[in-house]
Amino acid sequence: MSTTPPSSALIQLTNVCKDYPTPAGPFRALSQVSLQVKLGEFLAITGKSGAGKTTLVNMITGTDHLTSGEVWVDGVCVHTIPEDQRSRWRGKNIGVIYQSFHLLPKLSLLENVMLPMDLCGLYRPRLSQQRAADLLRAVELQDHANKLPSQISGGQQQRVAIARALANDPALIVADEPTGRLDSVTAQVIFDIFQQLIRQGKTIVMVTHDRGIAHVADRVVRLRDGALTDGD
Repeated sequence: MSTTPPSSALIQLTNVCKDYPTPAGPFRALSQVSLQVKLGEFLAITGKSGAGKTTLVNMITGTDHLTSGEVWVDGVCVHTIPEDQRSRWRGKNIGVIYQSFHLLPKLSLLENVMLPMDLCGLYRPRLSQQRAADLLRAVELQDHANKLPSQISGGQQQRVAIARALANDPALIVADEPTGRLDSVTAQVIFDIFQQLIRQGKTIVMVTHDRGIAHVADRVVRLRDGALTDGD
């Protein structure tokens, strides 16, 4: 196992493999995946359902164990971080956006955005509330701050999820099918927000089934049967 990052890329995957046990024997979800993502890049990862897209995201964020290979994020070898410290590292360094939003239904939008600050030990009552309010303003939801998630639309919930992902000001945003449950017009709003974040210096890795994403991403790679190929 290496002790220094293999390149200056923000993300570096080297020969990453992931096997899942099945009654018929191991199933290889990822096979020798190597990938670099530069600081400030907007990378889209496409592929059919079952191609391994979400598994790849889980390798980058450290939410699942790899079978072999290495994953480096901003100079840190992700899978060597002790299990009890990895979630806090992820909360401070990666903003994760899910297709199903994952907003807590009994918390207001403002409280949902502040949650990552609290979980990472970064909550400061007045400062955190102001930052959460500023983030909701950035996604044009400041007038809904005290509403519950059930009181706004799906597209608005996804915008709240983006604001929450930015709570601790991470350099990297990882989005897993963030527009999969949205209509095309609302999806374009989300893409526009992502492009604004790129202009602000963020790096985005977005998994999507939409092969037309090339018009907003800097680069598109495709997963097929757990292997990564450039473009289509």
